Amino acid sequence: MSTLPRICLVAPAAVIAQRRSTSPSARAESNEVVAGEGSTMGIMDWDQVPQGRPGGEWLMATENGLGVMAAWAAGTVNVRKMSVDDRGRTVVVDCHDFDNHVRVWTEPFTVADRELVDEEIESYLLDAGVPLPPRGWVWLIRRPVTFRDDRQLWAHLNQRIAQHASPTPRPSEIAPLLQRAMAELYAGG
Repeated sequence: MSTLPRICLVAPAAVIAQRRSTSPSARAESNEVVAGEGSTMGIMDWDQVPQGRPGGEWLMATENGLGVMAAWAAGTVNVRKMSVDDRGRTVVVDCHDFDNHVRVWTEPFTVADRELVDEEIESYLLDAGVPLPPRGWVWLIRRPVTFRDDRQLWAHLNQRIAQHASPTPRPSEIAPLLQRAMAELYAGG
């Protein structure tokens, strides 16, 4: 989840609060052919993505620009979508004052928070030249057979970016790296 900036109204404008979204579970403690020869793995048509549910072979893409870009790179046949449901979701607010005192509290995840998440994803994808997905969905990626869970997948993708991109890569540099990485992962399965 992205960190959402907010001004804390407890003191003058010099006091800054950070809103970090958390899911309910985080509060308690995130033609079906897999790519191969002749596959259209790398082609993404957001409007043709069928609905699905996380679990089994379907991993939740992180709800940020990189996560949605990874879904784009996986291609239509390796992606599912699920309606966004922000009910019960909260954000944690950290409020720091002049004396370095910190107050922490939770608030409901709002429509404004959803708008900010969507805008940040769209900004990242536009910077990469990636077509924008429709709003109102979260994206699921088919788990490549070489990984047991989403942590392994994201660690692999982050490692590929670190190995092959500049020290501070722009989304436009990351997009082709993700396309190659996803194509290799699905070709191996």
